[in-house]
Amino acid sequence: MAETTLPEINQELCTLCGTCVTACPEDALAMGDGEVFYVRPKNCTYCTACEGACPEDAIACGFHISWK
Repeated sequence: MAETTLPEINQELCTLCGTCVTACPEDALAMGDGEVFYVRPKNCTYCTACEGACPEDAIACGFHISWK
């Protein structure tokens, strides 16, 4: 089974501005109970839009190399 990697959300840096939720073209992110979380993790295409939109650098998308 292939492992799915999601962008990491640092809740300590997050100010709940919501820009990552708005920027996500796949509606994978949501806000609630004082944090941002993946409401639809399978929708995430790792496009990095959330990372680029976050003004607090609270989302990190690592680099991945896959060999086929």
